[in-house]
Amino acid sequence: MNRQQGLTLVELLLALAISAAVTMVTVASYVAIVRGSMTNTVSMQASLDVGRAVLSIERDLLQAQTHNLGVETSKDVTAVRGYVELYWTNFVVSFPEGEEPVVGGVDHVVQYTLVGTELRRFYDSDVDYSIIGRHISSVSFTDTLTGGVPGVDVALTSTVAGATEEYVLTSSVAGE
Repeated sequence: MNRQQGLTLVELLLALAISAAVTMVTVASYVAIVRGSMTNTVSMQASLDVGRAVLSIERDLLQAQTHNLGVETSKDVTAVRGYVELYWTNFVVSFPEGEEPVVGGVDHVVQYTLVGTELRRFYDSDVDYSIIGRHISSVSFTDTLTGGVPGVDVALTSTVAGATEEYVLTSSVAGE
């Protein structure tokens, strides 16, 4: 009786072909998962950039008493600029002992401007700034005066590796 020890060439080639097919399917699945994950990450980054910028602008618009886009507006006229300046005064009341209360104020100005793909916020300075949004492909500040109510509309677009996120914020500016 002749007992076979080992594999024949045909069996070996068949096992090699099956393992190669399984490896190709595994690698293709892995690549698809990684690409999908990268797309989701890029899309989320664009969304976070816009959200962070809108939050900062919205906070300042709520405090603003006046604003300037560098143009004159009249009733129901709209002007669009790539920057905006917002102004407000924080009023302070102190109560010195034995004296009348003293009312004072601290004036503030904040400017938003797009430099390249960075949305910069200048606070009480023309030099020092913070970056409130990266990958911002466009921003427009629209000076509106509708029905006698002044306001600033903001439109932001963030594009990261082909993923685009857009947001429009409408706000009236108090005190004008």
